Amino acid sequence: MALHWNLSQCKTWQSTYALDDEGKEIIVDGERQFADEEKSDELWRNIQTIGMMLINVGFPKGEWGINDENWQEVYTRIYMAEKAMGAMRKQWDDELKISHDVYFQPIDIYELIGAKVNSGCKTNLQADKAIAKILRRRAQEKINSFCKQINS
Repeated sequence: MALHWNLSQCKTWQSTYALDDEGKEIIVDGERQFADEEKSDELWRNIQTIGMMLINVGFPKGEWGINDENWQEVYTRIYMAEKAMGAMRKQWDDELKISHDVYFQPIDIYELIGAKVNSGCKTNLQADKAIAKILRRRAQEKINSFCKQINS
């Protein structure tokens, strides 16, 4: 399923656009320019990762987007999914030459209020069942791996 985002109502995303002296977006060769490339890149990575996670756990019933009323439940679902699947983001440490898991924090979801994506809606029970299914699959994978070790 292709994810289609609508970020036109996401104030944090819009705040990364470069503006001219009149407050209009700067467009070069048909592309919006960003005032803060690093922040826009970070937001875009978060948006893509959250969208993929929401395919599994869905938005709370109602609008297919993050809003003032549901951002806490969206965070809760992302938190639970990360506990089941592991961190979906990594941060590289050049000095130690290793990567660290980076888990989503409430601010990461809060900053995306106004963002919409076609990942669907699920009730709390449906979301919980989806996460339980992931946990059961992970447990079964470990059991299968262990059984192969003891049977070989």
